[in-house]
Amino acid sequence: MSTKLGFTFYPKDWWTSETYFTLSPAQRYLFLECLFIMYSNGGYLSNNRELLENRLRTQISESDWNIVTKEFFLEGDNYTSSSVNKRLKRAISNRENGKKGGAPKGNSNAQKQPNQPKKTTQNNPPLEREGERESKIEIEYNINNDKSEDLSNNQNSNNQNNFSDLEQKVFKIWNIYNGKKMSFKIDFENFVEKTKGVEIDFEKLYRNAIPHNKVYFQTWLNKFFPKSQKQVFKKPTIQEIQEYCFERNNQVDPEKFFDHYESNGWMIGGKSKMKDWKAAIRTWEKNSFNNQNQNQNGQQQERFIGRQSIDTIQHNATAGYEAAERVRKQMLNNSD
Repeated sequence: MSTKLGFTFYPKDWWTSETYFTLSPAQRYLFLECLFIMYSNGGYLSNNRELLENRLRTQISESDWNIVTKEFFLEGDNYTSSSVNKRLKRAISNRENGKKGGAPKGNSNAQKQPNQPKKTTQNNPPLEREGERESKIEIEYNINNDKSEDLSNNQNSNNQNNFSDLEQKVFKIWNIYNGKKMSFKIDFENFVEKTKGVEIDFEKLYRNAIPHNKVYFQTWLNKFFPKSQKQVFKKPTIQEIQEYCFERNNQVDPEKFFDHYESNGWMIGGKSKMKDWKAAIRTWEKNSFNNQNQNQNGQQQERFIGRQSIDTIQHNATAGYEAAERVRKQMLNNSD
């Protein structure tokens, strides 16, 4: 039987971890291989990249190496991980306690415990199922604690020193959601977008977050901030209208525009509140342009109608003269 220690790996925790989302597929493979080596090498990985390349029989780019090793700590010439070391210590302690008959952890002088009779029998399966549930709960609790502490150690040591005050406050809330979050960068950007223009009591928000740590961070965020805050309309001054009209070089009269909407409470069509006065100016600009084109077309049509009337009069006069001339000639011929 191998004396090498194994470790428990939960794919769901891995697929929902921050590390998974921040690494590329190639970097994820490299990260896991580094963990495997640490588990089989007492918690340490050499900082010599060539050794790992020889072991994996592939070349590792410098950028991939730097990104992956940022997830670990450097001790001398080796990389290590607090999460790996903690699980190794627990596994070693459990194995030693097993040799001592289940002595309490940390008590090397405890007497060997006698073997206890099995509580599970064919006639009492609930005890077995209850024991399995308790064991599963304990494992999940330990894993989550390890994961939370490992995140805090790595994230805080590498990034939090450079965090702004806002980022630190958001991180305190974000860190509650073990395995129920994306990367901090993605979630932070979403938080900022959701809370734009909102004054936040972070201590109150932190207390409200604790009971909801079983849901996803974004789900909780959407519950407290369902929609990003809309900007409140602020009516412009005549000077602002003049400046915008000058900028667009249009024919809108600023005072006429201001007086029109001031008289109707800055309503659009008398039904809905104005949201963007600049958009209203652009509408006036468009309508003014269309009216000018319509007036020009009307004038051209009037000129055409006028020309048509003169031509008609001239034509009718010519036709009348020609008809009268024919009648006169006919009368002269008849007299002869």
